[in-house]
Amino acid sequence: MNDQTCKLTNQADPYYASEEVITNRMCEKDIEDGIFNLLSPLINNLHLVLESFDSKYTIATYLKDIASETPEQDEIEYNTGIFVLKDDLNIRESLDQDLLERNDLKSEKQEIQNILRLSLNNNRFEKGKFQIEEEDFHLLSSTIPIVCDDEHPDGLFIVIGRDLKSIPNDTEEIFRIFNRVLANWISKYNECVYSRISNKE
Repeated sequence: MNDQTCKLTNQADPYYASEEVITNRMCEKDIEDGIFNLLSPLINNLHLVLESFDSKYTIATYLKDIASETPEQDEIEYNTGIFVLKDDLNIRESLDQDLLERNDLKSEKQEIQNILRLSLNNNRFEKGKFQIEEEDFHLLSSTIPIVCDDEHPDGLFIVIGRDLKSIPNDTEEIFRIFNRVLANWISKYNECVYSRISNKE
């Protein structure tokens, strides 16, 4: 899988994208929409992967230095933060985009930040619990690697649910596989933005 997701130069590869496709299509959508579509096989079957009867989850990613065009579409700006992909639990307000960068957090936001920082700083799958208005929530955090480099995390894939006290043993590996695909997609997404700006010069 790692070789497949590192070498996207073969047109027979299902994740291959030609330069024309990258330039004209890949970054036309918001980053959240693109990632949701990419990970839909995992997101839509998450209750099966986690062997849970509860199919409601809040799913997000923490990403670093995502390229985007300025409103004038003549320069590149970079965004770092949490991007919410799905919010069945209606807790989006607890996932501020700049949550990992802040030092003034309280209550559940501080608890969430602690779990995510443990995951990111130690490059490991992390599981934790937090409360919102005395209701328990469980959080799973899996690192997104730099392309072709599993030793250095470049982001996080985040799943929050109510019934995640016990998860299957292969959960971490399944998330890791999808995160490798996501890492390549993010690289191509940034490349798409660079190409669009370059073509306008």
